[in-house]
Amino acid sequence: MEITKKLESKKLIKNFYEKQRKDLLEHAEQGIPSSLFPDRPILTKEVAELGKLLKGKPNYFERVFLGSKEAEKLKEFIKPDIWEDQDYYNLLIYLFGENADLVKYAWNKMPYKMYQSSYSRRSFRAPHREDYIMLNQVNFIRELMVFPYIYSYNGDQSFDLSLEEQITYDNEFVHNSSRSYIWSAAIDTGNVAIYQLIEDIIFNKHPEGKVSLSIIKALLNSEQKKCWELVEKLLLAAQRQEGLRQTILEALDETSVGALEYMINVIIDQKLTRFSSVVRAIDTWTGLGWEAEKESVVKNILSLADHYFKNPGEIPKAMSSKNNNEVYMALWVQGVKDVEKAVPYLHQLFDEGDVEKKCLVIKFAIETADPYIQMPLYYKAVLDGNTDVLAFAGYPMSTLLSTNTDSKFFINNPDYPEFFEKLHQLTLNTEIKEKKVEGKIFSWLNATFKKSDLYASMFYLVGDDSHKLDTVLSYFDQFDLSLRELLARNILREFYCYSLSYAEGKKKLKVKAFQREFAFKILKDRGEALVASGINILLQDPLNKEEIMVFFDLFKRKGGVLRKKLVELVIEQEDNVLIPLVDELMSKGDLEQRAASLDIMLQLQKGKRVSAQITNWTKQYAERPKITEREQGLLDQINPSGDDTVLSEDNGYGFYNPGVVSKFALPKVESDSVYAQAVKKDKYGFTKPMEDVKAEIKKLYDLFQQHKNHEYDAEEWDGSVTTLLMGNTFRQIKRNTEGFTPKQLAENYPLHEVWEQWFLDSGLQSRDLYLLTLAENCDRKVFREFMENYVFYYKDLLVNPLKDGYAWTNPIIMILQSLKDLFVFEEHVDFALDATSTIFANLPESVINYKGKDSNDYYYQDQGNGWQRLDFLCLSYGQFPEQALPMSKISNDGIYTVGCSIMA
Repeated sequence: MEITKKLESKKLIKNFYEKQRKDLLEHAEQGIPSSLFPDRPILTKEVAELGKLLKGKPNYFERVFLGSKEAEKLKEFIKPDIWEDQDYYNLLIYLFGENADLVKYAWNKMPYKMYQSSYSRRSFRAPHREDYIMLNQVNFIRELMVFPYIYSYNGDQSFDLSLEEQITYDNEFVHNSSRSYIWSAAIDTGNVAIYQLIEDIIFNKHPEGKVSLSIIKALLNSEQKKCWELVEKLLLAAQRQEGLRQTILEALDETSVGALEYMINVIIDQKLTRFSSVVRAIDTWTGLGWEAEKESVVKNILSLADHYFKNPGEIPKAMSSKNNNEVYMALWVQGVKDVEKAVPYLHQLFDEGDVEKKCLVIKFAIETADPYIQMPLYYKAVLDGNTDVLAFAGYPMSTLLSTNTDSKFFINNPDYPEFFEKLHQLTLNTEIKEKKVEGKIFSWLNATFKKSDLYASMFYLVGDDSHKLDTVLSYFDQFDLSLRELLARNILREFYCYSLSYAEGKKKLKVKAFQREFAFKILKDRGEALVASGINILLQDPLNKEEIMVFFDLFKRKGGVLRKKLVELVIEQEDNVLIPLVDELMSKGDLEQRAASLDIMLQLQKGKRVSAQITNWTKQYAERPKITEREQGLLDQINPSGDDTVLSEDNGYGFYNPGVVSKFALPKVESDSVYAQAVKKDKYGFTKPMEDVKAEIKKLYDLFQQHKNHEYDAEEWDGSVTTLLMGNTFRQIKRNTEGFTPKQLAENYPLHEVWEQWFLDSGLQSRDLYLLTLAENCDRKVFREFMENYVFYYKDLLVNPLKDGYAWTNPIIMILQSLKDLFVFEEHVDFALDATSTIFANLPESVINYKGKDSNDYYYQDQGNGWQRLDFLCLSYGQFPEQALPMSKISNDGIYTVGCSIMA
């Protein structure tokens, strides 16, 4: 790309993060200057250790979470005003050079930033909570330590850019959100040049810089009103650009409280509540849970927010209002300023309010995502026992308890006395299993009470108390399947299996007594995962005569995979243990059970076990008055008689003679075929020279860049319609394309007529589209060196113009694929067959003899590791209907696929 050449001198050395980690510790231990930054201060060992902890994983950003081991470790190092100590401030200089002062300034602003960061984040702040402050600060630094980079399939390219370069080329790089805090800090500390640069970009006066989300965030994070006014002008200038408007509004909650107040006032004054982006943004800020609401409701909600921002003294009075909108928005404004000061109001409302106010309290507590706010109110909801309130509290309570199971924080916690017992009593008092609550709190809001959530919460409070576990398991048969599986996963841990097909067999871990007891309990369950897990547990240790009889009833089931696993389990047992079970199955069982006894005999015979007993069994069986064909077939395999032939691998199961090896010849391609004629001109089969193909793709790339500010409406998964900016997201307009014609598929992308005209003007043919979109890359050298002689890999040619750089979001690839639907390569069947034949005929020894590493993953334990089962030769040349192929090449389902592992 052009930008990488322009900033070549700013590119970081290869494996920079690993080398930085090593340099950080080594130069501190040896007391010598850093090899990476020789002009920066030498760090002490303790400070270097903090630097290592702050970085976390060498090659990527991993957020630190509340209560994690990493957070607890960092608490030991990070003290108030840490950067006032010169030794520690030297770490900022080591990491950020001339920007160290700006990092320190932004660090000190972190207490006043929202503490949530996920997709469902809300605007709340906790400026006096040390744990949240530290998390904000640590994650800010950690993210900032990731340099701007450009995604590359062969490894990202990172760059050490100046602030001006970061801002100017922000749209060219993958940045982290912490960068915008540094840009804000530069403005707030008097860097006029940075403000001027951003202003020029906003007003489109800069020759290279373009408006970006990070620039908008930087302005809104600033404490200066002139920065907010710039965003206001940008917002008002957006006009029909719904995508830009949405970007601005949804960034507001991550900014300064002053900017949020200011922009809410702008939205009201300029009557912007009619736009869908405003509706979505307010939901993001507040967690109101609406999808779309009337403009009057949206305006009312914003007006209430504006009122309580301007009149915070009226927030206590709002708690007695009968209008839930007023109560919720007063709580929200308090939460934006300091969520801890909202806690007394929440308890007051719960203790004194009606059922609807109690529900509102729980709803608001959920949105805070603060366990120290949530759990005391969930506990009160349990004591209250109202199912409407529990409809809101039940699931989030069980989720919070689940998250803290390992730490046992809530188990026997004196702040929640007899929590388990209170829940148990509540389940006894509640006859309702499930109840939907509609229109509670707000007209658009629904919730569902599920008794299973209470049982799940009880389970997470069991801890090491076997009596509590027995209490929970006494209701096991009443649980729905999902809850039974949940309990099984938590009780059986490493022994849990999701399917009979993936039962793991013996493990080195020892089975605990209660796990074994639980395994017998779930063996007769109808859930496959539960039965598989029970079998997996019992495979670990021998069974006794009484225990093995449990399987008598299980052999009534007809599932082939289950039968196979049960037989394997039985065969693992001692002879004197399994003989009584076979006797019982043979003499007292139904057809399925008798057939199972014969299966077991056959496996015992193959293992050369209990031969005399098998003879006795077969004699007894032969005396039965009626023997079905199925039973007789098994008996004949156990005890062949006379001239009967037993089908086996040795006789080719009656279909072929293993001793006769037929002649074979490598496939040949006819000289006058489409493929043969095509590769005469180009080794891949392109209709034009490669330089011409590249030139046309460059025109397509430039064409996309020319239209990247185009906005279009597209369907979401839930059927709603959203407005997208093509330069941010390129995708199909309608989600459900079932029954679409090729023309409709092509027209299901934005500006389809532009791309169609490009193709018509390019002089490329349908075969070129087919070849351009065939294969992205082969990242194994042995295979690539061979395959690139026959297959064109598009990775280096079809560069993604979007910032993320991923192939699956690449507009150029999607455009070419849509055109391929419209301009069909009619001879692609013949072409693909001949291309595949050519590859087969020329496989080198290096590929034929290649062996990959075994994955040791039990989900894929049978996949093999030769070239036939690996993905490196996997090309999807296409799926062809039955009528397009000779009968000898058609699979059972009437579809013939050429490609995966060359040919499937």
